[in-house]
Amino acid sequence: AVEGCKYFTLAVLDITVFLFADNIANPARARLKDDGLNSAHWLSSMGLFAGQFLARYSGADCGPLLRLICCTLRAGSSLDLIVLDHMISSLTGVELIEDISRSQLEASAGGPSLRHLAQPQLVAQPEDVRAAKMLKDNTHRLLTALDTQGFMVPLLLLIAQQRDRIPYSTNSDHIKLIANLYDQCQHSFFLLTRLLHRCVEPLS
Repeated sequence: AVEGCKYFTLAVLDITVFLFADNIANPARARLKDDGLNSAHWLSSMGLFAGQFLARYSGADCGPLLRLICCTLRAGSSLDLIVLDHMISSLTGVELIEDISRSQLEASAGGPSLRHLAQPQLVAQPEDVRAAKMLKDNTHRLLTALDTQGFMVPLLLLIAQQRDRIPYSTNSDHIKLIANLYDQCQHSFFLLTRLLHRCVEPLS
């Protein structure tokens, strides 16, 4: 489906990003499955498609979706963070290891070279030079969007604040839902910090 958009003009790319944001922000659509415990399938699919679309077409702007995610976090909702996860993974190749060994955990306390040797799968490795260049360019696009719109630090703070509020402010008696929301915030926080740690130079 993403390849079918290759003839889109820049204006149509902007309209498509707007439609992504409009559909994700639609309050009439349920964000949880019927069991009330897990994110709705449509939200995950929308996030995946949006991430692949942004990664495939450099003329598409990441800013509107980043702004939407910040707004929903300020409103006290973390369900849309799944969209941010797909954006980061698709645009930058940064991923998190679900099952980490003790040696990999210990290597995380070392320097960049040791972490890269112990955890090479944290970043997807493109198969050819063209794909590697696209991944590098897309990473720069995402970081530029975060920086120019002033979302880099505020987004981290909003995710951390929402994570800490979830156990006390979630209007549900289901422990599994609270745990899922907390885990989603934790996953997004670590994914974003992994990206920033890998790509942003520390201040001297």
